[in-house]
Amino acid sequence: MSSSNNSNNENPIQSIKEMTAKATSSLPSLSLKTIVKTTVSKTNTMLSTLEHTKYTMDQNIHGFFSSRIRPLLTQMSHYGKRCIVLYQKREYYGPQIVSGSAAAVSSIV
Repeated sequence: MSSSNNSNNENPIQSIKEMTAKATSSLPSLSLKTIVKTTVSKTNTMLSTLEHTKYTMDQNIHGFFSSRIRPLLTQMSHYGKRCIVLYQKREYYGPQIVSGSAAAVSSIV
């Protein structure tokens, strides 16, 4: 009974430490320096790839924007301003607008 008494009186923290020591002894030993070096290397590689991808996309978007969209926006701005001016002058041309709308609707129907 003394042997069972000894096992019951064992310190649970000590037994956990022993189990941890047994479990970690089977793992390959990696130094902290190696882990940090590998992590930094992988992170730098990933950041470099992301930066290159962002730069390439920015160049493509800039090229597309300056060659295709900027002239369209310029024309849209010009015609938008003309539409605003015409809309502001609508009070002077009320009867003409009503008759033109009526003619357009009757030609469609």
